[in-house]
Amino acid sequence: MTDPIYAMFYTSTDDGDVLGDIYTILPTQDNFVQIDNYDNYTKEIRGKFQLTFVIKSIGGNHVLPDTLRLTEGRFHTKIK
Repeated sequence: MTDPIYAMFYTSTDDGDVLGDIYTILPTQDNFVQIDNYDNYTKEIRGKFQLTFVIKSIGGNHVLPDTLRLTEGRFHTKIK
């Protein structure tokens, strides 16, 4: 069983100080975040993701589409 993904995506306008559009995960799509490698010594984590967001609330200066699809995403970060 796979746990559901909960995520929000916020945009900002006017030099980053005004809330813009708000997006939420579209649960009917094939969304995933997969950890491929974790190094316990360096605390580095690597993986890939695919997420589809749909607009929940339209803010000022709406310029992005109503649906955002992130495909073939990769991440590499260090946990402190």
